[in-house]
Amino acid sequence: MNVREFNYLFYRDWDNAGGLITPSTAAKLLGLTPGRMSQICEERHLRKYIYNDPSKPLLSLTDIRKIQSEKRDKLSKEARDVIDKKQAEWVYAYEEQLKKEEELSTMYSEPPPRYEEIVGSEIDDYENYMEKRIGKK
Repeated sequence: MNVREFNYLFYRDWDNAGGLITPSTAAKLLGLTPGRMSQICEERHLRKYIYNDPSKPLLSLTDIRKIQSEKRDKLSKEARDVIDKKQAEWVYAYEEQLKKEEELSTMYSEPPPRYEEIVGSEIDDYENYMEKRIGKK
């Protein structure tokens, strides 16, 4: 399948399916193991969108959200209220964390060096030092 065919099919299916996600992402959204997600795909006969590699299907986001909604509807009202409250608290805390990270990134425009960069520069310094010492003998 060439790029043009893939783009056409992917976007066509994306629109029809309400989004496409991997089974592992679907499992995370539903709080399931990948194995259990595979079982649910078989039990519910979920449509798999397969393009180049049959071992890497995609699932409809709409189908997964429907399963999420069904799981939620099975809970008691009290349980749903607790979940909603905890979710709201988490969202607030996460948004605050994102704001702090944004503030820090504007204060420090240059990102801190990665470990590889630090070690790489130390190795370069050491190599230069050794070349000078060996070259002097």
